[in-house]
Amino acid sequence: MLQQHCFSLAVRALAAGNGAARHARGTLALHPAGGGEPVDAAAFMPAAVRVGLAAECDVQAVRLGLDWLTKADAQLLVCLSWSSLGQDDFLGRLRQLLADRPVQTASSLGAQIHADYVDDDASRVLLREQGACILREGDIA
Repeated sequence: MLQQHCFSLAVRALAAGNGAARHARGTLALHPAGGGEPVDAAAFMPAAVRVGLAAECDVQAVRLGLDWLTKADAQLLVCLSWSSLGQDDFLGRLRQLLADRPVQTASSLGAQIHADYVDDDASRVLLREQGACILREGDIA
């Protein structure tokens, strides 16, 4: 299991076409053991996927997102890895995290799954039917 304290969530407001903030996006960041600048998820998640740690990272992102929402009056989208969704215990762990939080907090959290991690059209259709926001590389800067 990964150490919780080595992660943080970088939160950035996303603006609608009229410039008004419509929600925020949270991206996991990894803090190196020796100190230094946090490493963005885009740099370490491909390796985490390869070694089977993506679900652990994504659970941390959701936990940190829920913590952030207790202090903010906003909606938050957290990026998740497609490979996490395929792990047997991942969705159960998410359900437990959400069940342990107030309804207002849990209902303000959304998930984004990048299309690069969704490898077939049938899965994309299924995810869209479930309300998932599927992005392609470059959709969000």
